[in-house]
Amino acid sequence: MAGMFPNVKEEAIQPWLEFVDEITQSGQYVDFQEEPDLETAKAHWYDTLLAGFCQLKAEHGESSAARTLELGLERLCLYPYELEEATVQLGQGASLEKLGQMMRDGFLESETAQFPKLRDVLGLDASAQSPQMNMNF
Repeated sequence: MAGMFPNVKEEAIQPWLEFVDEITQSGQYVDFQEEPDLETAKAHWYDTLLAGFCQLKAEHGESSAARTLELGLERLCLYPYELEEATVQLGQGASLEKLGQMMRDGFLESETAQFPKLRDVLGLDASAQSPQMNMNF
């Protein structure tokens, strides 16, 4: 993340890592597919969140995607299928309070809860994609 968004404050990334810890501990899984190994489950979340931010950067530009990433500074971490609408809302001047309320009300969710994958976003060969991604920065 830090390499993809060099102007983002490094402390904005840590809350996303904590978010992944929290959701995996509560039994939430990418693509709603149960994964018994906790570290593998975390790796799947890292993959989908990174892929989501790659998509945001490609579609909305680095500045807009970085603003969404920096929501971590406010402890407003989102699921991959909420990132797009949050970025749009931020671009339209939505406040943090409004975004938080939209998240709680389910208004940031896309019509289909999709979990992007790096192999799809970056066009990587699936066999080259390691499930143990390094999220250190």
